Amino acid sequence: MKKLLLLAVALIAILVACAGGEDASKQGMVISQAHIYLPAAGADGTSASDVAAAFMDIDNYSQNDDHLIGARVDFARAEIHEMIMADGGMKMQKLDAIDIPADSGIQLQAGGYHVMLIGLNGSIKVGDQKIVTLLFEKAGEISVPMLVTAEE
Repeated sequence: MKKLLLLAVALIAILVACAGGEDASKQGMVISQAHIYLPAAGADGTSASDVAAAFMDIDNYSQNDDHLIGARVDFARAEIHEMIMADGGMKMQKLDAIDIPADSGIQLQAGGYHVMLIGLNGSIKVGDQKIVTLLFEKAGEISVPMLVTAEE
């Protein structure tokens, strides 16, 4: 009986520690689901396209609103874009920033916000892992490894 009670207390302590650790680890900007989509990739993993898009989830666990103000890569030019409905169709437009409210998050995904990578010149292929450095007004620079995929 004594061993069972000790085991139960130890189990509860572990569960409490794990639950508390998860909340404590989520501070500032958290980037997840990050990848680079390379359109029209062939069987060899390369693409004739000169552009790609970086998609991700950005969660702001801070108490301050922030803004994604840019991105930087060493293999292309990076710009923040969004897709909008205009003149009866979808149109892409360049943005100066994306607002990321405190205790909230945004998704950069196909058909919405994304980081456009322009001027690839065959510099990436499916399966590569590339670093994309995100530039935030308050959080500063965050470098994120991203897998190049043929999936959106």
